[in-house]
Amino acid sequence: MNYIHKIYDYFIDYFIDLSTNLKKYDISKYGFLPEKCVTDLPTDFVYITNLLKLFDDSQYKKIIQDLDLQKQPDLEILNFCQLKYLYSILSMIIHRYMWNNLDNIISELPHHIGMLFVDVAKKINIVPCLTHASVDLYNWKLIDETIPFSLDNITTINTMILDKDSSHESWFYLIMIAIEGIGGDAIIAMEKIYKELYKYYPSYSIITEELHKINNIIFESNKIISRIYEKCDPEVFYNKLRIFLNGTNNSLFKNGLQIRNTDIILSYTGGSGAQSSLIQLYDIFFSIKHNCKFLDDMRNYMPKIHSEYLTYAETRNTIKNFLSNNHLSTDECIEITKLFNMCIKNLTKFRSNHRKLIMDYIMKFVKENTENKGTGGSNPIEFTTELLNTTISSKINRC
Repeated sequence: MNYIHKIYDYFIDYFIDLSTNLKKYDISKYGFLPEKCVTDLPTDFVYITNLLKLFDDSQYKKIIQDLDLQKQPDLEILNFCQLKYLYSILSMIIHRYMWNNLDNIISELPHHIGMLFVDVAKKINIVPCLTHASVDLYNWKLIDETIPFSLDNITTINTMILDKDSSHESWFYLIMIAIEGIGGDAIIAMEKIYKELYKYYPSYSIITEELHKINNIIFESNKIISRIYEKCDPEVFYNKLRIFLNGTNNSLFKNGLQIRNTDIILSYTGGSGAQSSLIQLYDIFFSIKHNCKFLDDMRNYMPKIHSEYLTYAETRNTIKNFLSNNHLSTDECIEITKLFNMCIKNLTKFRSNHRKLIMDYIMKFVKENTENKGTGGSNPIEFTTELLNTTISSKINRC
């Protein structure tokens, strides 16, 4: 073993701190979820939190419009975690305001609530619209803080549906929240592998051990996504929730949505699972090249710091490259290839499960000759089929 190379590997082992690197990109032990969502806001903002609980839709619209008569609260008194929560609440308030009466689509957004939303979004570096971050990442809490994170031990903080069907909306969000949360351990495992790939003499045992962990997490993610049928009825999703998740750049808002008394026009797609940084990170780590403009566009809807982590991940060494250029024994190469392909197999199953959900929750309700787009703006069947095919083709055929 070359002495200089040995010193270099020693430096990597003892001076590269994984936790510091992840913290830099606002990644917690629950991955792209915050470790805890802050729900306490100062008194000046209580009127906002109360809006989301207002059941009467006719009163709801009037109250939001009347807010134009009062001064905007000072955002400088909020910390970053409070700003995330306020962003989440405002996105739901505004999308409920936009979509609660399809027979009378609004032509503009009241100034007070619109500008507050724009200003909050700017402060946390995210677009001013309802996103995966607003309804999932920043909208959960543990039921019992003394036991571990799991799908059965989390609940949502807020929903847009306030009647008996709110539980269906909540469960729809919780499925993705749970997948994101268990993904935190996958990100740590990826970081440990990336650390080995920097070395002249990577540890075969660490790489295989961490690949086992990632594979198990993807396997568990498949079990979670399959549980959506337990508490989210497809008819409730399609006929009641899905409309709220739409954005402002569709056929009903051909010129976007203008904020009253300003030149600001909101023109964005709605919430989409494609906005998940975790799922795109899996693609990057396993060298799955989708060549899909829609996925690239969805990075603009992620928290900017998470999108930057994905850009950083794209610059790092890959397992495929490592296998091509490292002096592994034949048995070691075969074992790493086997584990890599097991992960691809489970990711393929995940994509297939997602495609089945599209069929069950959207396509079976779509009438012939009607616009066939998801809330994120893509054609859901074409999009998920393309993702499935490119994932399948990413297996390593030989060592």
